[in-house]
Formats: sequence, C-alpha cells, structure tokens
Amino acid sequence: MESQPHVALVSSPGMGHLFPSLELATRLSMRHHLSVTVFIVPSRSSSAENKVIAAAQAAGLFTVIELPPADMSDVTESAVVGRLCITMRRHVPALRSAVSTLTTLPPSSSPTSSPPSPSLSPTSSTWPNTSSSPLTHGS
Repeated sequence: MESQPHVALVSSPGMGHLFPSLELATRLSMRHHLSVTVFIVPSRSSSAENKVIAAAQAAGLFTVIELPPADMSDVTESAVVGRLCITMRRHVPALRSAVSTLTTLPPSSSPTSSPPSPSLSPTSSTWPNTSSSPLTHGS
C-alpha cells in the first residue's frame, strides 16, 4: 500500500497566524487527502485561541501539536516583529524534537468521501462552520 503524503505546518503565535494555518491544514486534508500535522508555537493564550485549537483537535482531520513554551524571560525586545522573530527562533529546538518523534501518520479524511469543507470560526466553538470562514469566498 502506498504511503500517504504528510505535510507539517508551523503556526506562529497569535490568532492571525493560527486561524489561517488551521484552515490550510483543513483544506490540505479534505481536498487533497494529505496527512497534516500543525505545530503551534504558544502565545499568551486567550480563551478564543484555546477554543479554536480544541475545535481543530476534536475535528480529527489533522494532528495538532502544541510546542512547549520557550523561556522568554531575558528578552527585552518590545517591538512585536522583533519579539516574534525571537520567539520563533527559540522554538526551533522544540520543533525539531517534535518532528523527530513523529512515528505514525496523523489521521486524515478518506479519499473516497467528500464532505463539505469545514472552516474555523473565531466567534463559534462549533466545527465545522463554513459560513464565516474568510477563506471560503470564491472557492
């Protein structure tokens, strides 16, 4: 049996990065029948962010792995872009470790079924919700 292609995505901290990463993972899994793992770099978790992550995990279309927080106590950078770059750089060892421990392919949708493409909604805790996804327009 042929092995299924596997895609790994890394989401930077924050809803503006998380939401599109999870939407892309959904589409790769549903439309292209790829096995997908999304690695999430933690941020100052909000309840909305936690709900989006939980909904993605509950859907079971792809695997979500939250990386452990990196020590940022010595960072004095206050600019958002600078802090984001430092945050991502400090998560590289945890990401490498997580990737190296992947031994089995995550779940994905069956190539024989074609249910409607689910979308995440930042205002809803239900999955799927295709009506409010910013990426479903014109698809």
